Amino acid sequence: MTALLLHAGRVLVLAGAVGAPAVVAGAEPTGEQLVRGFVQTTDASGVWTLRRCDEASTAPVEDQTPGQALTVAVAEIKRGMQEPRRGVFVEFQGAATRNAAVARRMWRVVGYVVDCTKLPENIAADATFWASGSDPVWRLVVRSKSATFTRSGRERLAFSAASLTPQMPRRRYEAQAGTNQLTLEIDEEICLDAMAETAYGARATVTVREKGKTQTLRGCAARY
Repeated sequence: MTALLLHAGRVLVLAGAVGAPAVVAGAEPTGEQLVRGFVQTTDASGVWTLRRCDEASTAPVEDQTPGQALTVAVAEIKRGMQEPRRGVFVEFQGAATRNAAVARRMWRVVGYVVDCTKLPENIAADATFWASGSDPVWRLVVRSKSATFTRSGRERLAFSAASLTPQMPRRRYEAQAGTNQLTLEIDEEICLDAMAETAYGARATVTVREKGKTQTLRGCAARY
């Protein structure tokens, strides 16, 4: 388990499992942005640092994600990597400067990415919500003005975009186009896809009503 230690008014996250990062608090940067990069440790202290994709230097990371999701996800993905000493690619909503980074919402952690020139391209840069699942394969992509829902072997459905309701930790998204209805429920907890060496920040449940029939699908969300 991950332990929390209060020190000088800050929270230090200590690794309670082998391979889990100890994430320390530094001077907290402000603002919200998409932060991408690799976390790694370079000495025996167990302190992890972030090398951002848009920055050559490294900086300590403070994990403020619910349930220390980023710390737990990195440890889980690292455990299954063939090269466990290599840095782990992370993507989160938070803030970062050259001297410090703060993760506030974990979007995904990916084990197979080796450098910033080979980032996954399955999530569109302009997506405000993104969720997908398998068995059957499905994907929901919400942009500023529209939403599209695709399923394996089925016709794509299009909806007008809408905002998620603000309930925490579960959020709800609803859309309708004619007689087609879609409901997305998001639970902010780690969603692990071990086969894809990927951990997402939330679990997603989609219910679709089309032509009088209802189907419920489950998967993971990386934008929410």
